[in-house]
Formats: sequence, C-alpha cells, structure tokens
Amino acid sequence: MSEKSIDSVHQEYLSAFRQVRMPGLEEFETDKLLFNQSYHALTRKWKFLLGTVVAALFFDRETIRYDDREAGLLLYSEVFNRKDHDTYWQLLCDLFPDKNTMTIVNLSKSEMKRCLRLGQIPGKLKRLAQYNKRLKFVRSRLQRAFLSAQLIWLYQFLKKIEKLQLHPKAAMCFCDADFHETLLVQWLNHRGVATVTNQHGQPLLRDKNTDRLNQSQVLNFNSRYFLAKGSFTREQFRKAGVSDDRVIVVGDLKHEKPAVAIHEKKNRFCVFLDTPSYGFAEKTNAELLRFAEAVGGALHMDYYVKLHPSDDSGRYSGVSPDRFLDRNISLSECFGMIDFGLFSASAIYIDMIAFGVKAYQYCGIPFPITSSEDDRVASLEDFTEKHRRWEAKNDGEKRAYFAELYGRYYSDKNAADEIRMFVGHLLTDGGEQ
Repeated sequence: MSEKSIDSVHQEYLSAFRQVRMPGLEEFETDKLLFNQSYHALTRKWKFLLGTVVAALFFDRETIRYDDREAGLLLYSEVFNRKDHDTYWQLLCDLFPDKNTMTIVNLSKSEMKRCLRLGQIPGKLKRLAQYNKRLKFVRSRLQRAFLSAQLIWLYQFLKKIEKLQLHPKAAMCFCDADFHETLLVQWLNHRGVATVTNQHGQPLLRDKNTDRLNQSQVLNFNSRYFLAKGSFTREQFRKAGVSDDRVIVVGDLKHEKPAVAIHEKKNRFCVFLDTPSYGFAEKTNAELLRFAEAVGGALHMDYYVKLHPSDDSGRYSGVSPDRFLDRNISLSECFGMIDFGLFSASAIYIDMIAFGVKAYQYCGIPFPITSSEDDRVASLEDFTEKHRRWEAKNDGEKRAYFAELYGRYYSDKNAADEIRMFVGHLLTDGGEQ
C-alpha cells in the first residue's frame, strides 16, 4: 500500500472510530486511543500484528510502579529507554519534591512469559469478539484483531489505574499522544484533574492529512495544557486549531541560555538520520548518506552517523560499522565531537542551534523546520558555498547567528521557575483562566 493510500485509509478509520465507544471503555474517545495503533495496523508486517494478538490473549503488557505520597501533583510516564526522555524527565521530577510518581514499564518478551495469565483467556476472548464486532468497518481481519488486542490491553490498564484510587489536583506526563498516557489523561480529564504534557523533540505540523503518526504530538493532543519551549511550537498547535491559552511557553529545562561558545575544530561532522517511522525515511536516509560521502570527500573530512533512537544500524549495510555513534553517547557529547551536522527531516536542528553547532538541511521533501536559507542546501555546490560563507564569519557573527535562531525556537524564560509557577497555579485553583 502506498503512503498516500495508507493516509487515506487511516483517515477513514479515525472518522469511523469517532462514532463508536468500546465495551468497558465507554468514557474514552476511541479515535484518540487508537490514533497511533491504527497507523501501525496499516504499516506493520503481519507477523507483528498476529504476535500482538497472541500476546494480548496470554500476557499482561505492563507493570505500574506507583509512589503514593498523598501529594496534589501526579507525575507519570512510560519508560522509553531513551536518553533524551530520561534526562528531561529527571530534570522535571527534580523540580517537585512533593509529588506522587507513576512509572509505566512495558514488559519484555521474557518478562511477559513469566506473567502467563491462563485464567484470563476466556474473558479476553469474549472481549476480543466484542471489539471485533464494533470494529467491523476495519477492512482486514488481522488488522481488526490487532486493534482489538490493543483495546484488551488498554482495558486491563484501566482496571489497574482504577485500583490505585488516584485523586490528584494536577497531573503531568512526558507525552500524552500514545497508548497508556492517552487513556490515562482522558481518565484524569473526566475527573476534573488539570492535565499537562511536555514538548519532546520539535513538533512540526506539515499536513493534517498525511503522516499523522509523526505529527501525533500535535494532532493527538489530549491534555488541558502543553508546555512548549518557544513560540515556534505554539505556532504548530495554532495551525492545528489549538488555542494559544492551552500552549504555555516556558522555555526548555535543558537549554536555558543561547549557546555562546564556538567550539574548537574537530575536522569531523555528523549525519543525523530520519526516524524510520517516516514513510520516506528509507529514501531520504539513503540520499543523506550519499551526500555525506560527497561532503566528506570535498572537505577531506571524516564523519559519524547518528541513528534515530528507534532505528537500527542493520538497515545500512553499506555504512562502515565504526561510523555509527554508540547509542549511549548523548547529543551534547556528540555535538562536542563535530564541526557541523547534516540532517534531512529531523528536529535535531533545534538541538544543534541550542548547542551552537552549525546545521545544514539536505532535504528533497517538504519539511519546513529551518528558519534560515543559509541552513538549507540543495547540492554539493550549494553546500560548499554556504559552508565557505559560514567559515568566513568571525566568532561574534556566529554567536549572533545562534542567538537569533535560538529566540525563534526557545524562549529565554527560566524554564524551571516557569514550570514550578504554572504547576503551583494548577494546584491552587485548577488552572482556570
């Protein structure tokens, strides 16, 4: 199925989901619960879909670690096993000594097998049949079964949540656009809790009708409020019809001031590959790697390759293994090793700006994240000329360049103070405007 056809069917499914409520999950908006899962149903291989159905019938999906200190604030997140998540979430948690925390841990295959639930199978089969009946408009039986399996897991998650007897005044999560958090934030909203979610990466609304999975941070926004790093993010939500009073610009905990250091020459650059969830990623990543070879040859420089956290080096057999940066190397460590970066369709651009690293976008598709024409290159000749101009700038001019762009993507507010103040407001009066 072509990407265009996938987007069309995905829209068809989302529209149909809005008309149905699921047994045991009647209070939840089905299109929001299955926003990402319905896209996976259309794009993942049949073995994955079938394996998910079997796993949902026999095993639990997650465990919940809950630290109840009878506080008014609940902080909750899945374990993503990603450094960008872990760093930001820890900084956020450290802002609030008085809090309840919930950590949702997805079980590995081996952990699932140790949690075999044979006694639950008859009830799950009954629920599978109920959900299948409600999802009769889904064209493929396997896709229908896969989505029903996801709903079984969500129903089980709901039962676990209900046992915790949560009663916060305010609740904050890392991301509210997918699965567990989508259900939980709706559940909290319905109980009058002031809900907040956080910016991760750089949301970019390109088109509501295409590639919704990679725009779900905006298109499947469920919380009452969104904490944004800067005005550029607020613009993306505005384009999606979200009112400005729900998008609170607070700055960024990781980058509170514009970069002022101009790094020493390393004679290396880095290629930052697109997430494989983009339908075009195989093409753009291949083109980007070919371009990197040309740039390296022209400048007599070596380069690294930084994978997206969800990617695997096995996809790139033509790339020498020693080029790939270890997954445990943080972005700040990576930026300290290079003179500039190449990317195609990635939010890495704003991270490079914050760290004072020159970025060049080589992109054959519409991905309007850059603000300066000098950051976009269409050919080796174009890159060579723009890089020559960049190298001719003095340190003061380079600092001014980074400071100007920083103001576009990041607020200069003290994020820690802004977040504490805003959450304090929610705990005092629920955040009513």
